[in-house]
Amino acid sequence: MKWAGGKRTLLKYILPLITDFDAYYEPFLGGGALFFALGPEKSVLSDKNPELVNAYLQVRDNCESVIEALGRLPNRETTYYGIRDERPRSRLDRGVRFLYLTRLSFNGIYRLNLKGKFNVPYGEKKHLTPCDPEHLRRASIALRNAEILLTDFEHAVRLAKDNDLVYLDPPYTVAHGNN
Repeated sequence: MKWAGGKRTLLKYILPLITDFDAYYEPFLGGGALFFALGPEKSVLSDKNPELVNAYLQVRDNCESVIEALGRLPNRETTYYGIRDERPRSRLDRGVRFLYLTRLSFNGIYRLNLKGKFNVPYGEKKHLTPCDPEHLRRASIALRNAEILLTDFEHAVRLAKDNDLVYLDPPYTVAHGNN
């Protein structure tokens, strides 16, 4: 998935710097560009965003159900705003909502307002379908051996050992000048 601050375009610079490693840790997961490019056999992925973590868990554990639910949703502005206003309770429905909104939102941004509500406008991406089944299946396979955690970065990397790769790409804010 596209994610603000994602490193997809920088992979050509990052990948040549990586040598063999035993386990892979990515505590600020976001879009997981480096994880998906490397395809590590053993990994610990984490983030503090519960909706992001849940979406990854749903893709890993319930991929066909995610595909079925997303496949029923059209790419229409009215549908987008209707789904944006929903507050689904089931983990599957929350994951589908998250994937739908981040795929079709303006610039693929995930943003919550002060009341904790997703508030990104529709992105007018008429060429996209909400569901790309093959992409989701490939992601599910890549995630099959990953431990996916909703936790703070310090907790996520606590078991890292020598020869493990820990990729730290923390988020930043534009709310101050201390970045």
